[in-house]
Amino acid sequence: MATFPPTPVAITSVNPTVALQLTDPATGSVRNVELVPDGALVGEMNQLVDDGLAVALRAALAAVSPDLPRPALNLASFVLFLVECHAGAYMEAANRGLGMIAAGTMPKAGQLHVALALNYADMSAEAYHFLAEANRPKGDYQLACCASRIGDYEVALGHLIRAIEIDPAAVV
Repeated sequence: MATFPPTPVAITSVNPTVALQLTDPATGSVRNVELVPDGALVGEMNQLVDDGLAVALRAALAAVSPDLPRPALNLASFVLFLVECHAGAYMEAANRGLGMIAAGTMPKAGQLHVALALNYADMSAEAYHFLAEANRPKGDYQLACCASRIGDYEVALGHLIRAIEIDPAAVV
């Protein structure tokens, strides 16, 4: 169980990396984590969640000082968005993601996750419109999923057929 208030966050580097100290709720041991915006970021975040540090990570990221340089704040907000998605806090993730998109801080690769969060937060119509406006060349599979959830099966089937035509291996 996490301790509240959250353990103070120690930021040792920024721009755009973020270093955190997380307390393992099971053992009480402190783990130093450096979040770096690279190809390993999502894997590292998933490993922290799998190691039982999701609550500590969410608390630490939510407590990041607003005085940090903008790149570090953006990174912390993005990782918090991913953790919320991973933890099933879809409404929080959807709201955070939409806010990041409005502010221009959501990485393009993260926009699909916003649509997924909307879809899983029972906002499938909003997810569908979001994806349709994103004009993703390979976005038909996700559009099919959203259209199906809102009961528009004919539209869903059309998107699914296009997705299979574009990239059959990815759809299967």
